[in-house]
Amino acid sequence: MASPSDAPISKALAKPMIVTDAVRPLPSPWADTLTELVSSATRDLLVLSPYITRGPLDSLLRCLEAQDRLSTVTVRVVTDFSPASIAARVLDVGALLDTFQHLPRASLTHLPSLHAKVYVADSAYAIVTSANLTDSGLSSNYEFGLLVRNPALVAAVRKDAEAYAALGGEILRDDLIDLAVTSRTLVALQDEAQRRINSDLKRALKKYSRLVQFRLLRARARGKTTHGIFADTLLYLLRDSPKRTMDLHSLIRRTHPDLCDDTIDRVIDGVHFGKKWKHYVRTAQQHLKRRGMVFFERGMWYRPDRGKQEA
Repeated sequence: MASPSDAPISKALAKPMIVTDAVRPLPSPWADTLTELVSSATRDLLVLSPYITRGPLDSLLRCLEAQDRLSTVTVRVVTDFSPASIAARVLDVGALLDTFQHLPRASLTHLPSLHAKVYVADSAYAIVTSANLTDSGLSSNYEFGLLVRNPALVAAVRKDAEAYAALGGEILRDDLIDLAVTSRTLVALQDEAQRRINSDLKRALKKYSRLVQFRLLRARARGKTTHGIFADTLLYLLRDSPKRTMDLHSLIRRTHPDLCDDTIDRVIDGVHFGKKWKHYVRTAQQHLKRRGMVFFERGMWYRPDRGKQEA
């Protein structure tokens, strides 16, 4: 029997979520949205992310430079300088050092066990997401988050993010220089350790990696056709805006790297994996076009149920 306190929760969960411009879902890829957030910052940019790589940092610099705000916006970055992350190259200390040399008002905080990914511009724009500040986090991983423009909610997000930051320790520029040097040695030693792995062990690792990959591909193929997989992907990629064929190919390859491997030509349970993937994408496009689910006009593919105004 439910307790009296359960009733309000049940009623609240039964209400549909209202999606507005103030709070809306943010699926992948979301690199353009992050660019918009960074470009909107006039005073302060706060970033919490355990993994950070060079590509997004370069984009951040370009955004601020385009707005002529490199020296006026305070950029605060909170991350976890875990040796494992540095050795795995998912935290690029050298890239952080290069970036901070262009940002006189920047600060860096080390917070062990950080897992949150939060991005806040001024007091008006926030993103709370599963995605790290990495190329894969922005573009190729399946990430999800919320974009927030409600001032009260942005303020609450900022307050909690700053509370996390206060638990960490500041990394000064001299510290960062020392860390960059030490990190290069750490990465080199990690690479050397990998090279020295026993050759029999390497062969066994490669064999079982291929076996795992084969079983994963077989699971992908179960009950599906190649062009059917790509048809579903095309509809997903066209959900927001029209796209050129070249752009669709790039996005599909990032979405399905296991299917779009130009180095192999493999058929598993009737499903093709490898060199002919573009042929199957074209087949999927024509199939969807015949069914009226996509159209091609003015060099762009679009979904008619999402309107043509953006084409």
